[in-house]
Amino acid sequence: MQADSKPEPVDHFMYPAADPKVADACAWVFSNPKTFEKYYFKFPEVDAKEVRARVLYASLCFSDVHHGRGQWGQCNYPTCTGRFNFNINMNKKKFKVMRSWLKS
Repeated sequence: MQADSKPEPVDHFMYPAADPKVADACAWVFSNPKTFEKYYFKFPEVDAKEVRARVLYASLCFSDVHHGRGQWGQCNYPTCTGRFNFNINMNKKKFKVMRSWLKS
């Protein structure tokens, strides 16, 4: 590897990296303590008891930055920090959020 080349991305354990042309989505992740970048991935299959929701906006607070930089202990990379909230009401059925964000 040359000094100016970028290291190969590390796959997330649940969301394998994908080529941007065929990816289902993109998230901003810390790929290491100094790099915050886009991470393209494919969604896992959704079973009959799950719902996939599209999140359009999320927020990042400075505690997320501390976590992503590994300043509060060990961090598994890539890690996607941030917060978002949403409610789902489909036909007055109640749904529970099982996977709230791409976390390490």
